[in-house]
Amino acid sequence: MGVAIVLEGLTGPFAIEAESGGGRISMWLSVERPELVRRLVLAASSSETPPDSPMTTRMSEWIALAEQGAWGELFARQAAQLKPGGEESDAPSAPSFAAVASLQPRPSTPERFIAELRATLDPTSFVTDRLPQIGVPTLVLAGGADQVVPLAASKLVADRIPGARLKVDPDCGHTVRVSFRGYDALVEAFLAEDDAE
Repeated sequence: MGVAIVLEGLTGPFAIEAESGGGRISMWLSVERPELVRRLVLAASSSETPPDSPMTTRMSEWIALAEQGAWGELFARQAAQLKPGGEESDAPSAPSFAAVASLQPRPSTPERFIAELRATLDPTSFVTDRLPQIGVPTLVLAGGADQVVPLAASKLVADRIPGARLKVDPDCGHTVRVSFRGYDALVEAFLAEDDAE
């Protein structure tokens, strides 16, 4: 119901750029309200969180820490996991903490944060089977060292959306918007194609 209220009165279509969980929402919007979507950029996005995946394990751990009120441990763990996989340091870096903070909704509450994590694990949020219905130009950007959304999940999205293009930065982690080499230029060029059509 909340989504319907937000969408009420929008006339679109819009070019949408979304990262992580916002990408899943954008995929859902693209199949539920295709008249609102003109072009789609998905960064570090998965169409589902398989129950037996490392993604589910991480999200479940984050939920447990949040429910215990262990926010320091939760955000330290998230910051470490947002770094590219294979980095040696266990200490979270300042840019990783900044990336974690930027992903939090404004205003955020513990209840909202936990609800968003639970929604990511809810099979009713999965859109994998509906990806072929997305009929707009789509650019999928993925980090080859993403510890949160594995490259295989982003490849699945690109493979299932007709005509989607996949670009991978092998050294990038989950914070694609800030860590993907050439991100701005790629997105701007992709969006500019819309002007030429």
